[in-house]
Amino acid sequence: MTLNRLFQKRYTLYLKNLLKYARHIVNDHFVLVFFLLIGVGGYTYSQFLETVTLEMVEPRLVVLLLFFMLTSTGSITLLLEPADRVFLLPKEREFQKVFKQLTFRSFASQMISMALLTFVTFPIFVTTLDTNTMESLFIFLTLVSLKWLNLLTKMYPFFYSQKENERKLKLAMVGIKLLTLTSLLFINLPITAILITLVAVIGAIQFLTGKMYFKQFFKWETMIEAEERRMQKIYQLIQMFVDVPQLKTKIRRLKVLDKPLNWLSERYPTAPYYYILRIITRNSEYSLLILRVTIVGAILLAVTESFATGLILGILFLYVIGFQLIPLINEMNQSPQFQIYPVTKTMKVKSVKHIIFQVLALVSIVLALFALNAQGIVGLTLLPVGMLFGFLFSQFYVPRRIERMD
Repeated sequence: MTLNRLFQKRYTLYLKNLLKYARHIVNDHFVLVFFLLIGVGGYTYSQFLETVTLEMVEPRLVVLLLFFMLTSTGSITLLLEPADRVFLLPKEREFQKVFKQLTFRSFASQMISMALLTFVTFPIFVTTLDTNTMESLFIFLTLVSLKWLNLLTKMYPFFYSQKENERKLKLAMVGIKLLTLTSLLFINLPITAILITLVAVIGAIQFLTGKMYFKQFFKWETMIEAEERRMQKIYQLIQMFVDVPQLKTKIRRLKVLDKPLNWLSERYPTAPYYYILRIITRNSEYSLLILRVTIVGAILLAVTESFATGLILGILFLYVIGFQLIPLINEMNQSPQFQIYPVTKTMKVKSVKHIIFQVLALVSIVLALFALNAQGIVGLTLLPVGMLFGFLFSQFYVPRRIERMD
């Protein structure tokens, strides 16, 4: 089997693995939440556009931040495995061609997000800069060029081990992105797009002809570690919906939470509650999930002025968090401690219901506080509504969902 066919086979297996999880993720609940988010987000965005005027600076600053964040993300799908550090070493020259193919395949897949962001943000360009439809192409070319240059920067540690030079290169790339986006949004859109596109094309030619990087040997250890980190990030995202056996969980003690956890454990002194209370705080799968969703929800509620939209968003984010905490029952079922220590299923379910209600109540308070910033009535209403939703969700929906899981 040739090296090219080997990686083609790996890519097929990689897609098949992702599609397997996608079938579990795209269920009725996901579709409902997705369309609610699209509907609420679209309505809020249309309401925001009505307040935007010509030459307005604030919306363009938001777009600059979005462009900067999106062009800074993304990585190369290397499809490398730990054994490759030995078996692919003699094939290094042949792997160069495969590496180029993997790079352009990864780059092509990331162009979809660039096109989507261009489409979504273009109304802001129209309202603040009075641009025409053809100029959306310049915006897209700018984003694509910055994304390509960002990928070239991320390749540096695959060939060189100088940490200081790597740090300088990253800082230079940050400066280029900020300068380019500032020029695009505030100085001259077409000229900026043409100049950065020319730079990206020159970089692509240098990369394809082997004049950039390929005079050095591959740093196999670095590339394999980068691929493992990339896969773990994907598994963390999938874990929000279904269990992923390949995910490597990080457990942190978090001593600062010892006193609050002990206080809660004393108020509800059962073994299942004691166990999952520490799982939910020390296991990054759950703690980071709650933190991420709460932060996103708080930001959206802070800028939402519509009462109905704010209320729907608040309940939606509470539902997302609560739904993702139901698999806590599996943590106990799979734990050796609870296979040795006899605990009834009723006690386990009761503990899961109790802790989900506590989490949703805490998140309701946080979201309500942020909603007060936009429109006080949203925050004042969201607090009791969130509490009521948390109670109904934990007492009625959670037991039924657990029964279906069994």
